[in-house]
Amino acid sequence: MIHQKKGELELKYIILLILAIIVLITLAVIFRQQLSNFLEQITSISTDINKSRPPIKDVIGG
Repeated sequence: MIHQKKGELELKYIILLILAIIVLITLAVIFRQQLSNFLEQITSISTDINKSRPPIKDVIGG
C-alpha cells in the first residue's frame, strides 16, 4: 500500500478547486455576453414595434 503525505492529497484538491472555479467563471462570462446580446436584440425589436404603432390617443379616440 502506498502511503501519501497529508499535504499531497490536499494540494490535489486545491488545484482541482482552482480549475473548477476558472471554468465556472469562464462559463459565467460567456453566458453573460450572450444574455446581453439577446436583451439588446429584444430591446431593438421592441423599439421598432413601438415606432411603427400609432399613438395611444389615436387608438382610444382621445
